[in-house]
Amino acid sequence: MSYLKQVALVNVEGLFSPAPAASYAKKVEIVQFLNPDGTVWTPVPAPVEPLKVVTKTTTTGEAVVGKKLTGTLATYEGGAEPVQELYQWQRSDTGDGGWSGITNWADTETNSSYTTVAADKNKYVRFASKAIDADDVTAYGSGNNVGPITAPPLIISDPTILTNGIFSNPPNVYAFETISMHGAVFAGGYGTISEKYRVQEQPGGVGDWVDLAGWQLGIPTYDVSQSAPGDKLRFSTQGKDSLGTQKTSNSPASTVGVATEIGTVTIAPPNTAGSPGSIITYDVLISGDANPMYIWSIRSGPGAIISPSNIGEEIEVRVNADATPGDSIQVQVTCTDPSASDNGVGAVATIVVN
Repeated sequence: MSYLKQVALVNVEGLFSPAPAASYAKKVEIVQFLNPDGTVWTPVPAPVEPLKVVTKTTTTGEAVVGKKLTGTLATYEGGAEPVQELYQWQRSDTGDGGWSGITNWADTETNSSYTTVAADKNKYVRFASKAIDADDVTAYGSGNNVGPITAPPLIISDPTILTNGIFSNPPNVYAFETISMHGAVFAGGYGTISEKYRVQEQPGGVGDWVDLAGWQLGIPTYDVSQSAPGDKLRFSTQGKDSLGTQKTSNSPASTVGVATEIGTVTIAPPNTAGSPGSIITYDVLISGDANPMYIWSIRSGPGAIISPSNIGEEIEVRVNADATPGDSIQVQVTCTDPSASDNGVGAVATIVVN
């Protein structure tokens, strides 16, 4: 606003003086004012406080891709009205300069939060501000920044498992088996997590691991007969997120063992007779080279195993006291050896009650 000096009108010509009744002064038009020295007087503008920043913006939040950042507004004072405040999210390679806009400058508070994206990885981000007054004077109120923005960690929530179809992560596998895997499960990261799989061998069980097949999209299988006893095998799962962050989960290693065979299983005596209360001792023989565990059971009939354990090459069976003549008792042995290609074979002997 301008201020006008005090002005007095003197010696105005063209007026009736003294003015007769009901007379009016002629129209007077003032075209300029002069200073006492004869120069043209110009109005003096009202004093204006300079535009300045009172408080700068602040930026808070976790410096991780995919996390939300929050900005607080700057405050300004002074400046020729109207004063316009503008805000923008910006990123920088170093945080010391070279800021570029992520969003457009806006004069509203609707963009006071921002969720970081892949392009922000390893960058610095801030909530920037500036104010512009009616005289085009600009004051910048950008405060702190957050960064560098890091990639969220990729986590293995369930590890890779090697399986022979019966056991998970068996210590030994054998030439007659085909092994496969259960892929690892990943969590965390950013965006979509893709997975690949492979099988590896450690020749002789020492030294470096060798890829038997490169990374592939499907779950692989492997015929153990392609490896030699003493070699170690394992499966791997690789997880990779949208930022390129990778993590690999390896299964425990299984050693290729020497395969065996149980062969023919024979129980002695194979068939016998016994009275109520009789005790019969059984032995088992196999024709193969395995060293199995022998597990005995009463398959049917009025008999009971009376040995301290039902495991071993020899067992004692007693005919129940309430057995009646003609009853039949079947005694079964099962031979288990994971190294045997015929694991789980067995035989049955019979006791006839007399």
